[in-house]
Amino acid sequence: MNRCVLFIVFFLSVLYSSADDAQNEVRENPRIENNGADNPVDLSLYPFIDKKANEISLNGADWSALRRSYSGAFGEGRDLFTVLHLGDSHIQADFSTSVLRARLSSLCGSAGRGLLVPFRAAGTNEPLDYSISISPADYVASRLLRQPWESDMPFTGIGIAPMSEEFTVTISCRSAFDRMRFFFLGSVPAVRSVISKEKGPLVFAYSETESPALLLPEAVSSVEVTFSGRGCTFGAVEVANGSAGVLVHGLGNNGATFSSYNTIGGFAEAVSTLTPDLYIISLGTNEAFSTVSEEGMKASMDVLLSSIRRADPEARVLLTTPAECFRRVRRRGRRRGPMVVNHKVAQMRRVMLDYAVAHSIPLYDWYAVSGGSGSAAKRKSAGLLGADGIHDTAIGYRLAGSLLAEALESALSEKCR
Repeated sequence: MNRCVLFIVFFLSVLYSSADDAQNEVRENPRIENNGADNPVDLSLYPFIDKKANEISLNGADWSALRRSYSGAFGEGRDLFTVLHLGDSHIQADFSTSVLRARLSSLCGSAGRGLLVPFRAAGTNEPLDYSISISPADYVASRLLRQPWESDMPFTGIGIAPMSEEFTVTISCRSAFDRMRFFFLGSVPAVRSVISKEKGPLVFAYSETESPALLLPEAVSSVEVTFSGRGCTFGAVEVANGSAGVLVHGLGNNGATFSSYNTIGGFAEAVSTLTPDLYIISLGTNEAFSTVSEEGMKASMDVLLSSIRRADPEARVLLTTPAECFRRVRRRGRRRGPMVVNHKVAQMRRVMLDYAVAHSIPLYDWYAVSGGSGSAAKRKSAGLLGADGIHDTAIGYRLAGSLLAEALESALSEKCR
């Protein structure tokens, strides 16, 4: 191979690598367009949405026990019904999951906000309805997609390892709470003080178990918890109000795939401590931007789902397919090529459909509901798909969450009330 050929190969590899890096940056650090996120969603504005497809295919799975659990969240002597929504950047920002949470809570009552992950402390986007800060800012932060990790990695895909022996976690949330459960790896730190901005210092009860629980005498919306101890990595806190009803946890990581969660040691065992009645798994978009084969996708799905079943034999799982989106075409001599439909999304969707049927796993086909082939252009024109061609706008996510909530409520209510 002569020098000219070597130069061309090197030039193209650098060019293509730069294009791939740009798309990776969009998926790992998205900017969600907040175009009227709190406005009601008018479905009549989007005639391409396939309402007839807005249902859950059980694929032979028996949801009778799940329906009984859901039914127990109604009426006198109510129970707690817990949902975990696991996914990628479509879930991290919580726009769609927040609609699901609100819809189910309006029907059954709210048991609290659920899982709060310190995304912003790790340098990435956090949902709008809560904030977590760590002081002093003397800590090592790790993120799921940024390997090698600089600290141990909790099941949340975010790890904050304080370097100071004493550190304070400040938590603010729109939903008031009077109990917290912290998720640490390594040693469990002691609690030195709990201070509410509204109430001042609080009396508290703290159990230094593997998932230490902190009970407060009254509900607050903001609290500063000062810990003491070395050798711990903070991954999340669960906030609740002690009521029966519904608890919907959202757990997403920008750029995540099925295989990403498989890299976290003990992931399924740790996530099962949230005791979900239902696991909703919304992945597949990022696989469509990778070189993973259909067989590789199936293998990654099998590893994750099998580990969840082993850790939680009673687990009920719902898979959701990704919507059609765009990708950038790589053009020689240009930093940014044009957008075209990423047809590999349809390929990954087919893998998920086939896997769900073969393993009797319920599935919600968001690809079909959102309009199927050709829907990316329609969603973008209607203001549902953002400028990057991959992530929805806030309204787009609210629409997705509303439709999923409708389909799920219908499936859970069948023959149970």
